[in-house]
Amino acid sequence: MPQRADLAASVAVGAFLTQLIFAQLTLALVICLAVISKVSRWRPLWLAVPATAGVAWLLAVGIRPATAGYLAGGGRLLSLLAHQDTLAVKARAFGAMLAGWRRWLPGQLPLALVGATAQAVILSLPGRIAAKLPYRSGALVAARSAYLAATLRRGELATCDGCCLGIVPGTGRRAAVSWREAEAGVLCTGQDVAEVSATGRAFVLAAIQHRKTVVVIDLASDEESDATHGRRGSRADRIESECGAAGAPLLRFGSGAHQGGRSFRRSAHYDPLSGAGPARATSLTMAMIDWTGVAHARQPFCANYLNAAFTVLAMSRADAAGADLRGGAVLDELVRLMAPGALRARLAQMRGRSRAAGLLAGRVGELSRQLEADPVALALMAAQVAELSAAALSQLLRPAADRASISIAGALAGREVVLFPLDRRVLGGSAAMIARLVVADLINTLVGCGELGGRTDCLVWINGCEALDRRQLAALVALGERTGTAVVLGTVISSAAAALAADVNVVAVRGASPAGLAAPPAGQSGLAPGSAGPPAPTQGELADALARFHAPGCSDALTIAVRRPSRRLLAGCEVVR
Repeated sequence: MPQRADLAASVAVGAFLTQLIFAQLTLALVICLAVISKVSRWRPLWLAVPATAGVAWLLAVGIRPATAGYLAGGGRLLSLLAHQDTLAVKARAFGAMLAGWRRWLPGQLPLALVGATAQAVILSLPGRIAAKLPYRSGALVAARSAYLAATLRRGELATCDGCCLGIVPGTGRRAAVSWREAEAGVLCTGQDVAEVSATGRAFVLAAIQHRKTVVVIDLASDEESDATHGRRGSRADRIESECGAAGAPLLRFGSGAHQGGRSFRRSAHYDPLSGAGPARATSLTMAMIDWTGVAHARQPFCANYLNAAFTVLAMSRADAAGADLRGGAVLDELVRLMAPGALRARLAQMRGRSRAAGLLAGRVGELSRQLEADPVALALMAAQVAELSAAALSQLLRPAADRASISIAGALAGREVVLFPLDRRVLGGSAAMIARLVVADLINTLVGCGELGGRTDCLVWINGCEALDRRQLAALVALGERTGTAVVLGTVISSAAAALAADVNVVAVRGASPAGLAAPPAGQSGLAPGSAGPPAPTQGELADALARFHAPGCSDALTIAVRRPSRRLLAGCEVVR
């Protein structure tokens, strides 16, 4: 036996013998309270009842009489042992004292209740921690859980300062994330697309109830079945319904609809390129392209060529005799200008009418010569822009008289809800290109807000974020705390989740976690939740929580890990559908 355990056992035996001789009622009460705590699995708070009763009785009787009554039996025993008599006489006197226990034993009860309660608390806590037994929910916890479940089923997800995602087991309290915590980034992950999407959707609905600006980029398939969530309609329908209840204006990238005789959703197009300057349009287009497989050395040439092309297009708009781009054919014109010799030919048509064209001629000539010498320099970018321009989705990137226009800056100013339903399984690579374009537009707009010192009070939800570049997502998350923007990312891909978990402040795992997300690094051991350690839940802690609360019987449990401002780990939370 270890020395510390040996000392604890010796102290326990000594306390047991001492109370057996001098405080019998205290010992009996300690045993009863400990057995009740063990069998009932009530929280130690229930011991406040006998403690309160003991203190009230003590005050009613009086401290001096209660103390005298508590020490009466022990005092008689000490005086009996100290008396100069034979052992037989002492034995008869001891028997007579025990026979009269009705006179002196009840006097111990007021102080015995207080002392026994204190000892029961000391005895119950170490055994509870060692056995890791769950506490049984009391009536108060059950009532609080039932009330909270009813409010969540009604769709009341907003808290005073954030969003409620579920119910904490054993306490019945809200498993909530504050907006302050979410502004440093939130990752929603798991192995089921519908469950991960439901977690992100909860943030969106709570933000709408708070009347925040909301931008939704949904790249995942919208297949939330009635059987899965007990509600009819897709994610877009739920968002539209919430906008109608809150009176929030909703712009949807795509077709419009009416609900209840009142239109809360307007069909909208999105064209951030035609109205942007050459520098901004260049940065947006560069961010829209998937550069996988392209050498980094080719990208500066692509950026320079794009800047020259957008400059020529801007001059064409200003030239009354130039090409008419009011029809929103920016992508079409850009595809034509990326052919070898096309940019130089377009500029030559304008040189006689525009003074700026002459100043641009040298730069365009050099870029055209480089393109003619290496025709594949723009091949990948031209192919992707041409694919997007030819896709049916490109019609929504052109202005139309029957559709409203989506503007990120306008949405922030008007507290609008903007929805981009971009199912990649249906729309293909064009959906990812538009998503990257929207994120780049968001970043540019938020950078401008941050430079002015403004707060956007906005939430951005990107579902299926694995289709985007991690560096682009990290840049968007980094702007959150500076501009008051909560960025919520959702993915079921293990590699993307493991990489993004290091960039965000909150990780919400629904059901089973993606493989590798919570695997602790080599040499790192998990700590118990709430113990002293670094200011963030470690990967070891998250792995332990997931292993305990995401067993086959608890496949839908929710685990939330928060790094700052206060370190929290809520494991095994109940999700209300």
